[in-house]
Amino acid sequence: ALGTAIGFPNLPILICSFLFKQLNLHNPCHILEVHPDECPGRFGYITVFPSAVATFCAPSDDYSGTTEMTQERICATPSWHGGAACYDGAFLKKKGAFGALGMQALEVGLLLLCACAVVSNLGDQPNPDMGLWVIEPAHDDNGSPIALVVHIHLLVWNAHLMPVFGSHFVPKSLHFFHSLDAFCSFFVNKYINHQATQLAY
Repeated sequence: ALGTAIGFPNLPILICSFLFKQLNLHNPCHILEVHPDECPGRFGYITVFPSAVATFCAPSDDYSGTTEMTQERICATPSWHGGAACYDGAFLKKKGAFGALGMQALEVGLLLLCACAVVSNLGDQPNPDMGLWVIEPAHDDNGSPIALVVHIHLLVWNAHLMPVFGSHFVPKSLHFFHSLDAFCSFFVNKYINHQATQLAY
């Protein structure tokens, strides 16, 4: 029921695959290739959190400086302060991803003690006109978004995703909280703050 409510009907399989990988760290099989029969059985009740706080050292930050830590909240909630849903983009630490530090930008769909996120496909190089990486949500053969359960400590920082607008006008009825569902591709904004530039470029 939880998976269906948030748009990930295969959530139990995703969690089981994640647990399989944690119990078999040396297995070369990718988490999306794990067969359900190999996964652990029932995992009992799970607790869902509306947000998580990333705490880190950012010497170039005006507020924390070189001696203090700073925080940023990553949200995944169906209602933010009684209003619309809020599902943040985030940088995921990943080998082979873009940027000098190996980051992948994705949308966080659910926060447990781990995180369920929508996987994104990345172009070979930044857009030549904007100088920004462009990502597209990955889909399976049926057109459904591909999701992945990852360790929550791999979520490093909020990622600001800007829609890649087409040649048509945006309808006035489109609200900001529809953006991640209404557009097919997004720029990873490096101009939102200097940390984003350092992480992804």
